[in-house]
Amino acid sequence: MTTAENPLVIAHNAISMARAMRNLGRPARAVAKYDEAIAALPEFIEALDECLAVLESTGDWQGIADRCATWVAQFPDHATHADADRIHARRINALCAIGGIDHAFDAYAMEPIARTDITVGSDEILAVIGLRDELDRLPHVLDHHRRLGVNRFLVVDNGSTDGSLEELVDQPDTVVWRTEGSYRAANCGAAWWDLLLRRYARGNWCLIIDADEYFIFPGWETRGLHDLCGNLDARGATCFPAVFLDMYGPGRLSDAPIRPDQDLLETFPYFDRNWYRMRRGLAGPRFNLLNHWGGVRARIFGDRAMDSYLLDKVPLFRHQAEDVLLSGNHWINRPSDQISDGRGVLLHFKYDAGFAMLITREAERGEHAGGARAYKRIADGLEVEADPQFFDPTYSVRYENSEQLLRYGILRTETADAHAPDMREQVAIPEIPEVSGIISETDPEHAFWSVVMLATGADFSRRLDATLRSLDGEPPSEVVLVITADASDLLPTLPDSGEHLIRLETTHLHLTELEALNHGIAASRGRWVKVAGDDSDTHRSALRNARAIIEDENADFDAVIIDDPSTALLELPLDPPLDLPLDLPVSSVLIRRDCLPRVGGFATTIEAATGWEFAQRVVGGDGRRIAVIPGAPAVDAVPPRLPSTPPASMEFGVDIAHRLNAITLVSARLGLEPDAVQRLLDRCATDASNRIVQDIERGSIGSALSVLTEILRAEISDDSRHALVNRFSRRLR
Repeated sequence: MTTAENPLVIAHNAISMARAMRNLGRPARAVAKYDEAIAALPEFIEALDECLAVLESTGDWQGIADRCATWVAQFPDHATHADADRIHARRINALCAIGGIDHAFDAYAMEPIARTDITVGSDEILAVIGLRDELDRLPHVLDHHRRLGVNRFLVVDNGSTDGSLEELVDQPDTVVWRTEGSYRAANCGAAWWDLLLRRYARGNWCLIIDADEYFIFPGWETRGLHDLCGNLDARGATCFPAVFLDMYGPGRLSDAPIRPDQDLLETFPYFDRNWYRMRRGLAGPRFNLLNHWGGVRARIFGDRAMDSYLLDKVPLFRHQAEDVLLSGNHWINRPSDQISDGRGVLLHFKYDAGFAMLITREAERGEHAGGARAYKRIADGLEVEADPQFFDPTYSVRYENSEQLLRYGILRTETADAHAPDMREQVAIPEIPEVSGIISETDPEHAFWSVVMLATGADFSRRLDATLRSLDGEPPSEVVLVITADASDLLPTLPDSGEHLIRLETTHLHLTELEALNHGIAASRGRWVKVAGDDSDTHRSALRNARAIIEDENADFDAVIIDDPSTALLELPLDPPLDLPLDLPVSSVLIRRDCLPRVGGFATTIEAATGWEFAQRVVGGDGRRIAVIPGAPAVDAVPPRLPSTPPASMEFGVDIAHRLNAITLVSARLGLEPDAVQRLLDRCATDASNRIVQDIERGSIGSALSVLTEILRAEISDDSRHALVNRFSRRLR
């Protein structure tokens, strides 16, 4: 390709000419050149924006509508292009300018079906619903939201054939439109919601829901939406975000048919206590909302579609003329100071006996975001396990009420008084079963150590070899190798382990690293347990020195902690360590297997701070005897620089949130004095300050703001608060 044929060069030259023509007052020539730039490079959104501005200045609304329609056809949904939302809005503006709102409805193939000529009162709460073949759930969903105080339902039926449309027509409080148009080409329905709200809403509070969701909020059992919206008005908030909570039944998918005489919460009473896997603050196209990904879908179907498992929406908002709904209604273009600090929940009832059929149908239609990418990946999972069981006692919790979800930190109250505290996400510590079938009971010479490791990563064979080398010279022991669904195709050829045993622990679940480690810890049968990390080869001398302490006839230790600066992430309150030299600095917790049921496993909802929190629990037990082996001496100089590209678990305040959760948990469990808790919080504030500086230096202002927001919500001292804000302000200058 020559330079003259390069689309980038063509587009650059054309937009330069277009700007020159625009500045010379020749709009027609400018538009022609902008069109050349867009034809050469269709995703050139800057050229489209400038072209539309020139057309608007000349009143050429048809030109705007045509160009927006062409662009939408190429980039139909938000998952395809981040600007789809506002291009739809500009198209609707132009259509309304040409022929009014009816012309816009016609352009989107919206057909009036029932009660479409009504007038809405200013105090009515409106619910907007889009659906396709939801007859089983529809009566339950309508009744639930009527009880909450919804006055009228604005519904778009997208080609139902199961009787949903007829059911809607029979409801006196529904306004019904129908379209056979593409859901994806309507920006996952957002363009339809925009049309309905422009026609009927005049500053009303509006609730956008799917026909498989119950919207709930703190205290919903005893108060309604009018009360909630009144509180939001009083606080100056114009929208109330919510998170998905995937609900499921006690058995397999095929065991959960929807019954007309049974509320959906009775059919699907369970949710995952670890309700999200990934979190980012100040996320979304406008960087104005906290976002979560994962849910039970990630546990059952894996992380490959994590970017499609977005668990956040903005379902409730007071309508404004300039609203732009982003990607359905996952986000909205509201300034942060109008977004409530509270949070609702959308109880999501999708996992019924017809789920597999639904997934197959929608994967084939390709009408959801990104060409139904998430549906296709779930369909792949259903090919492996056609009838999965979502319920698992390790993860599943039975829904009780909104107070329960407040305790878990899933719901958040819209008020800010001391009687309704803002709870952090509840930390879950898995139970570890009592020792059962320890190998050493039948063979005293076998399984002194249980070393738990995960079969993951391209370097797995190297790490397994290193783990086996770390056992050189040790009594016969076992390596518990955990193989999750994500690693099922990586089953290694196991090396000769000599006198040691390699035991495979497999699971069909897609577990996080911590969950998989807990799976292995629970299965371990040795007398002492350790977890192997990337530094397995450095643990050889640690095990030798630890065993020397353990086997001392005068000793009776429950755990051995190998201490180095990384262990003291937030200051372990340890007695002076024993003076035993090590060849290399390491950090690990070695614990007697019969003590684990009292301590529990790794706290699965704390990620970056888990090792610290686990060590605190080990140290803090009543009457527990701990041996401490020192690693490299701590250095009180400048903390080590953070990596230039930190892992996702360290960005956007995630690691700070985990540390704060760990402090809360440890202070409650161990009864730390207030001064000790304050020292830990202020140490966390120092860590946050260093993270902010690093984020700003690498240009990630969104992450820096998220870190600042996260730490300022904690009860840090005034000195730490002022130091944080001052350092942030200086760096931004």
